[in-house]
Amino acid sequence: MVLTDNLWRGLKPGQSSQAELLAVLGPPEAQHANVAYGSLQGLERLDYGAQGGSAYLHAERLLLLALAPTRANGLQVAMEPWRQALGRPENSHMLASRMAKNARIVLHSSRGLALHVLAERVRLVELFPALTEAQYLERLYAQPPVFTK
Repeated sequence: MVLTDNLWRGLKPGQSSQAELLAVLGPPEAQHANVAYGSLQGLERLDYGAQGGSAYLHAERLLLLALAPTRANGLQVAMEPWRQALGRPENSHMLASRMAKNARIVLHSSRGLALHVLAERVRLVELFPALTEAQYLERLYAQPPVFTK
């Protein structure tokens, strides 16, 4: 499955409530309070390892989904189907991903999607409310560490 906007299993960051998230995914395998994502602080993270991802909430509202493509969540691993469905990326320059050395981010911020890609394989899909590239960089982007290997 390839997403063309920030809607997955009926969950939409910025709109879905924590109750809706729990109704769709059930209780989380782990729950963490007061975590950060990018520059956002004070979030609650619900981990769903069996689904390959985590949900980040603020004030009981879904703010962001971070999903690693797996059979369980149905997201496509190969980059080409994403490219065909989404077209040209919206980022004005290549963004390095924190996932691995040589990984990059293919950003479709107006659709609320960011794909972390390494060797034409999608490693992580971020779903968030639609933003501009500048807002994504300011709020959600995390500069990767310097990779030595």
